[in-house]
Amino acid sequence: MKTTEWIGLETLAELQGAAPVVTVPPYETVKALIKAMAMYAGGNKSQVDCKGTPYWMAGLVDLIEATGLKESLDPKKAGNICRSMKLVMHRRNDGFKVAWSERQLVILKKAFDLA
Repeated sequence: MKTTEWIGLETLAELQGAAPVVTVPPYETVKALIKAMAMYAGGNKSQVDCKGTPYWMAGLVDLIEATGLKESLDPKKAGNICRSMKLVMHRRNDGFKVAWSERQLVILKKAFDLA
């Protein structure tokens, strides 16, 4: 039996519209990471890439520390979040580094109502 045979399409559409927007990782975790990036960018001088684009590069563990979520946000989860946001990741001797441009930060802040 198809779902639409016992529940109408209108009801299905209404149910879909009423569903909670649940993200994995949690929305507030991603928002905290973006806030940490903004704090870092506000307090540190940017570098310039080979195309002349200003960017910042911070240690992943430093960003995690700045979120205040050190107990619940491990480096693997934070790295996955950064990769999903299309941020540049580099592994160095002292751990992973995350790089982002000013434009990326503007886009992320706007998307998460942090502008």
